[in-house]
Amino acid sequence: PVNTPNSIWIVELLKLLKVVNTGSEGRRLIEQGAVSVDGEVIKDGKTEIVLRNDMVIKAGKHKIFKIKI
Repeated sequence: PVNTPNSIWIVELLKLLKVVNTGSEGRRLIEQGAVSVDGEVIKDGKTEIVLRNDMVIKAGKHKIFKIKI
């Protein structure tokens, strides 16, 4: 659901969470299969995520975030 309320590009979300500094780093992490949302691995760097309460974002092994809206 592109352009819906609370939707955000996955790479932009990674930058906002300070996981990566650049879009290239974010896309690289996604290509390596290191990013998951609620346990589902993100494989496409163009994915739009619809944010909802208690969503779990995992980037790499040690960076885990729980979204509160």
